Amino acid sequence: MRPPNDRNERRRMSHKSSQFESPDVIVLGVRPGVRPNGKPPVRIFLGTQPEQYRPERVFVWSIEKVRDPARVYEIHLMSRLPGYRSRFWNTGFTNYRFAIPHYAGYQGKAIYNDVDQIYLADPGLLFDMDLGSHGYLAISPTDTSVMLMDCERMGRHWTLEGAQKRRKYALIRRAQKEPGCYGVLPPEWNARDHEHREGWTRCLHYTTLQRQPWKPFPERFYYFDNPDRGPWDALEREANLEAFQVFSASRPSRDHEIGESHQAFSGHTPHWWGELLEDVAQSSGFRTLLHIGKAGAFEGIDLPSVQVTHLDLAEFLKRATSTDETPTWDALCITEDLSRLSSADVPWIIDRLLGHAASVAVVAAPCDATRTVGHVPSRPEWWSWLMEGATQRNPRLHWRVALFPPGSPEEAEIRSGGRCLSATPTVWVLDDGKPGHRTQSLGLAHQLGWDYEIKQLRFNVLAELPNAWLRHGTAALRAESKAALQAPWPDLLIATGRRTAPVAAWIRRSALGKTKVVQGGRLGTLRDDPFDLGVAPRYAQLFPHERRMDVDLPITRVTQTALDEARGQWESRLDADGRPRWALLIGGPNAEHSFSSGAARRMGERVAERARAAGARIWVTTSRRTPKASADALEAALGDLCTRFYRWTPGAPGEENPFMGFLALADRLIVTGESASMLAEACASGRPVEIYPLPRSMRTPSAWVRLIARAVSDRIAARAYKRPVNRRGFERPQRRLERVSAGLLARGWIRPGGHSRQLHRHLVDAGLARIFGDDTPIRPGRPSETAMQVAREVRRLLGLVPKEKKGTAGEFRRPSAQRPSFGVMDASDGA
Repeated sequence: MRPPNDRNERRRMSHKSSQFESPDVIVLGVRPGVRPNGKPPVRIFLGTQPEQYRPERVFVWSIEKVRDPARVYEIHLMSRLPGYRSRFWNTGFTNYRFAIPHYAGYQGKAIYNDVDQIYLADPGLLFDMDLGSHGYLAISPTDTSVMLMDCERMGRHWTLEGAQKRRKYALIRRAQKEPGCYGVLPPEWNARDHEHREGWTRCLHYTTLQRQPWKPFPERFYYFDNPDRGPWDALEREANLEAFQVFSASRPSRDHEIGESHQAFSGHTPHWWGELLEDVAQSSGFRTLLHIGKAGAFEGIDLPSVQVTHLDLAEFLKRATSTDETPTWDALCITEDLSRLSSADVPWIIDRLLGHAASVAVVAAPCDATRTVGHVPSRPEWWSWLMEGATQRNPRLHWRVALFPPGSPEEAEIRSGGRCLSATPTVWVLDDGKPGHRTQSLGLAHQLGWDYEIKQLRFNVLAELPNAWLRHGTAALRAESKAALQAPWPDLLIATGRRTAPVAAWIRRSALGKTKVVQGGRLGTLRDDPFDLGVAPRYAQLFPHERRMDVDLPITRVTQTALDEARGQWESRLDADGRPRWALLIGGPNAEHSFSSGAARRMGERVAERARAAGARIWVTTSRRTPKASADALEAALGDLCTRFYRWTPGAPGEENPFMGFLALADRLIVTGESASMLAEACASGRPVEIYPLPRSMRTPSAWVRLIARAVSDRIAARAYKRPVNRRGFERPQRRLERVSAGLLARGWIRPGGHSRQLHRHLVDAGLARIFGDDTPIRPGRPSETAMQVAREVRRLLGLVPKEKKGTAGEFRRPSAQRPSFGVMDASDGA
């Protein structure tokens, strides 16, 4: 299915003035080869604004998908219309709907839609609906987000002047003074996200602003997940694969104007620019390059054996539209400032440019998230979205975008995506010396199956400072660890824990977009942390983040292969007399819990009592945190029921730790509840797991401070997740205290989750474990389940996934020395 970019299918309606006093119109004509049915055009007026280009595109695509191919559909884009008093509007288009009679010439019928909607059925069915004696239909007297109206009749109440000067509800009350003016619209034509039912919904409305999947206003809202986002995501993915854009070269928006060429680098070219181009050229081996911008951007850059063609954007578009040829360069580089263009046209311009790049694209983009430049939502997410959409159509494309404040290119952040440039990715694992963190990082590295290099990190006293003070730096590293971190940088960096996060961010920045960072743990995967894929336990209750995976269990080293090997190694060494085998995995005291000899004795007595009743024998393994006195008390309390007791001894060459053997062979695992890593390994073994909570430590002032802080954090989090409703009974936009609380949670300034009780509750609720002494049924986990899920996302992050069958992207062509033909000069021609 092609986008409606033909002049016969899409046309620009006439306007009364150059100030665009009426909406721009997209016309979806009768499809080629289809006989027109003679029905009147379906007129749809869409309330929208420049920041809402993504949902606007998906809205139009949803109509293209379900419309009658024998009929004409007119979509009037009501955006940035002059003369309106918008001070009290909730959106940038609130009152435009009341001017529809004027824009429709006070004739015929019209549909109104907000931009945050999609059609799942032909809107022609709504348009053809009988209005009866009513002037307009809506799902309630005050909800006008979807309307079918008689423009002639509603023109008596809703005039252009009234829409421009009066308040929304005053205009609604004015219409309702006429008896019978309002009629009820069937609810399936305006189903809110939580009302969606497959096969029933005809128009789906994503009405809760802080839950909209495309997150249009990050400066106004802290966004939550939307469990009903599936239909919207599917439509956007299809639009990407089909190269669908609302506007195109043959039918640009009426704001489209290329004008004089402006360069992204005002003044001097930053030092990193040459390093970036040379790195990409060396990694990809491209031989031909199309550069959109001034040739001066390449001064002093060494690209041997690369044929460079320099064009400004206007010249490129002129030549591209004047010929049927589609020459392809190995690589594309853009230094012309696209942020000055209309946001409605940048997507098709980027598509047109990337259509001429076989393998690599590099873009320099001035980007100021605090303002809108030339109607472009100038945020990093906007540019990432543009490039990722192109990657879906051409999965062999590797791209990098340098984002920097206008006039300050030295402060660039370089983002990347698409396929990895290495045939086999190079991998580093950062090891901060903590066994739990090491287990998670190495568990993922093993699951990926690529060779990896472990970088041992040793820290100085600065490591105790908050990460916000150490961002993008190695100040907390000792000299020998710092010296080991040198180029060539890896394609993938795996790190876990708070102390590794600033180091990983520094490597990511130094690698100029080459290195993708997978950051694990509760700390280091927050809103402002620079990572590419975060992995955090769900029980931590972190605020939603679009680049973070929340998993039931931390990644572990427990795989089916490791369990099979341990079974073969230990089966003959561990006693087997037919009795049930219970294994106790013992941790020890930490900042939150104590494990005295008395607590250990009581644990041993309780376990022994239940084991004796079940006719079981007991195996025990301790850890480095287990006090000697506690281990002695536990062993004594278990008595002769314990047939294997392993004591962890630091630095001693004693017997081998049977921990993995216990996971592979035990019939039941009983784990002290303070260690998330040990619980995760037990649950990943596929064996029934019981949690034995250790006593809470309340003997120090810091413990009481921690308890009070946690109570306050829980109250703030509850306020952040509160869902107050408006007078229509729907969740209202986030405001005041809810927004402040959500901000504290999103930025990690308060952390309600992460303590052991929440972990236990999560494992029990998920059916993965039960509290010791309870008889709740358990759903055993599957070895390496979490690691496999994360590994799939890592491969997708590196572009190492099969191409989707839909789409129009051509086959990847390897770099070649063959010179593209486009009637243009390259550098060797004196351009």
